[in-house]
Amino acid sequence: MLNEMTDRLSKVPNEILDLVVSHVPTLDLPKLCLVSKSLRRAAEPFLYSVIAFRWLDDSTPPIVPLLRTLFKRPELFEFIDTVSLKSDIRLPRLNTPQSPVHQFFEVIKQSRVPYRNDWILDLHTGQMGAIAALLVANLTRTTRLAVDHDFISGHDFVGQVLQSKIFDQLPRFKRLKEIRYVKNLDYPVSERNEMFENALSLFYVPTVTHIVATISNPKTFRWPRGEPDLDHLVSLDIRWLIEPCLGKILALTRNLKSLSWTWIYCDNRYEGWETAFLNFDKIIETVSQVKDTLETLKFRTVFASDQAMASSDLQMTVLGSFNGLSDFDQLTHLEVPLICLTGIETNLMPLEYHLPDGLEALILFSDLVNDGRFNPDWIMWDHKERNSNHAIVEMVQSLADARP
Repeated sequence: MLNEMTDRLSKVPNEILDLVVSHVPTLDLPKLCLVSKSLRRAAEPFLYSVIAFRWLDDSTPPIVPLLRTLFKRPELFEFIDTVSLKSDIRLPRLNTPQSPVHQFFEVIKQSRVPYRNDWILDLHTGQMGAIAALLVANLTRTTRLAVDHDFISGHDFVGQVLQSKIFDQLPRFKRLKEIRYVKNLDYPVSERNEMFENALSLFYVPTVTHIVATISNPKTFRWPRGEPDLDHLVSLDIRWLIEPCLGKILALTRNLKSLSWTWIYCDNRYEGWETAFLNFDKIIETVSQVKDTLETLKFRTVFASDQAMASSDLQMTVLGSFNGLSDFDQLTHLEVPLICLTGIETNLMPLEYHLPDGLEALILFSDLVNDGRFNPDWIMWDHKERNSNHAIVEMVQSLADARP
């Protein structure tokens, strides 16, 4: 019976077989691959199209068995469309006696990258970042790539491999459209927050349209290979960069439609080369470079130091307002803290004076800082009550009445 069924399946046109297999649950695809060669041919592109690994305290994804399969059958790399590597914990070391990795040493040697010896050494000791870098190094037809938190440490192999692929030392990405390269602030070890060069290299991928990236602020902003062509970039989500640095990027984006910006606040006592001043006028001046194309704008802030956040005597210097937004004729969606629009001046103008006529969606936050621990006493102002929920309701109602 089974042989008769598989014989019939082998005669089904590939287009129909692919359509049927596309509706099979992912968990059942490995079993389908064992039924017949024709079903395996149809199922494998779906089985390997999405690789989403997340490292948790009590579980390690099966990345080593996957790599063994991929290097045994390299053609499977062609099916990988989406890759996500996430870890909210310190990455554990692999138990190499139980999961040998020596078979991958030759793969790294053949890459000829200048850091191959260090890469092999970290792989030998079971460093998970070195193992994940093996996967990233061999992706060519991937359209979406996400690398999160503990895989990013400033000197990580995933970041170095990305640079090597982008600058032609390893096989290049041919179809990459969306990149996510995001790190949470590492408060205990500040050096792990330095990823400027690795993050900046992402802007040289010529096919990318959407970038979400955490980028540390350099003492001197310098493009590593000259100014990239960013005409293809339509969506940008940037964390940590301050005005002068983000301005260098926005100056090259001629078709940007969506910008999400998480500005980093830094007390002078901790990171003197960043800034303790939040100047809303400067923020708008920076973003104005893309006002002719920008349709969505989101702005929040984050603290660079957990110690500063815990300080009882913290005083933020806040200047200006987002008054210049009224000139953003293409803007339809806005998400900002209320203080961005009201500023801290004594004379409070109605919200409609700050907003462009074409705005369709407005989301306001009472907190300036993005983690819910904001204390209004950190800002030197006389009108804290204007940030209350009651004040927000009143101002929004006034806006609704003015723009029915």
